[in-house]
Amino acid sequence: MISAGIFGVSVYSGTGAVIQGNFIGTNAAGGGLGLGNDTGVSALTAATVGGDTPQSRNVISGNTRYGVALDRGGTIKGNFIGTNSAGSQAVPNLRGGILRNDFYDSSLPLYILENVISGNATSAVKIDGSANVTMLGNLIGTGADGVSPIPNYTSTDGPGIGVLLLNGAHDNIIGSPLPGEPNVIAFNSTDGVRVQGTGTNLDFIRGNSIHDNGAFGINNVSGGNIELLPPVITQVSAGSVSGTACVFPCVVDVFADADDEGKVYLGTAAADNGGLWTLNATVPGPNVTATDSDPTIGTSEFSAPVAAPVLTQGDVDCSGVVSSVDALKLLRHSVGLAVSQTQPCPSIGDPVGAHPFGDVDCSSVVNSADALKVLRYAAGLSVSQSQPCTAMGKPLGS
Repeated sequence: MISAGIFGVSVYSGTGAVIQGNFIGTNAAGGGLGLGNDTGVSALTAATVGGDTPQSRNVISGNTRYGVALDRGGTIKGNFIGTNSAGSQAVPNLRGGILRNDFYDSSLPLYILENVISGNATSAVKIDGSANVTMLGNLIGTGADGVSPIPNYTSTDGPGIGVLLLNGAHDNIIGSPLPGEPNVIAFNSTDGVRVQGTGTNLDFIRGNSIHDNGAFGINNVSGGNIELLPPVITQVSAGSVSGTACVFPCVVDVFADADDEGKVYLGTAAADNGGLWTLNATVPGPNVTATDSDPTIGTSEFSAPVAAPVLTQGDVDCSGVVSSVDALKLLRHSVGLAVSQTQPCPSIGDPVGAHPFGDVDCSSVVNSADALKVLRYAAGLSVSQSQPCTAMGKPLGS
């Protein structure tokens, strides 16, 4: 336990400092408020805080200013910053979880990886005028389970924000669509991510699970990321999303969310020279949102949400009812005849999830057997299906 100092751990010179396996600012059990330090860990040279194993984890919580302040790069990995040693309750650092500022050489890379950064007053992570910060795989505003809310909260020192970039912070990466690299940024008192001020740009926020924050999921304010306009979603079906965005080489990340943020990353589409884009993917809803990223500017805020259609197993004309009419349409499709449908509705045979739309027995083909099964269901008779398969009359994917 390292508490009751000005700095819990301070590194002023040298190379290769490694700080692992400590309780810094907490009580002896790593839970509840101890005596605290002014700042938990402060380093003026590149340092490693934490590591790859639970044994190397630091619990850095209960300090009166910041949990960690690294001014010249390094790695912060696998720590609990602002919570108890179980990652289940808030033990706040009172000015924020992590500070990276521009007092010294702010261009040296800093990697913030796989930490729980929750329960802090003001910002979980504050990138102040700095560059080359990469944040991947962190839980920001949740417990160690990635689900339970432990928000970074508003105090008299500032708003509760997940990640705050300001004063010319640039060339920073907050998440990635690659497996294991998205951050979860949720339940924070105000914004999930705020990019603030003229000159604060080239900050890329991609692939994350951002949801249930008190204000914006992403808030580009006062010129942050040049307030790049978000995409406009013009069409949503069960199997695709289309719209307009900034022109090539912009890319569009598409999400599903219960509100207007981006909880579930669905995929990425490239905009063409006219700014048109389409993502072919299963669209679970209930809403769909998107961001665009311009390699010369940064990432936009989330688009306005658009409701996704709710599809029902067997309702192939999207009328809202599974009936003998659906059976007839499946039969027409199976012999190559035209089929009319209520729009928006996937075409019979289009991929929706793991199976073609209309493949009610999950055999991977749409044929007359599917028509017969829909007819039996409409008549109140039992229906056999290959498993796993959404039951007849239930929302697809349930």
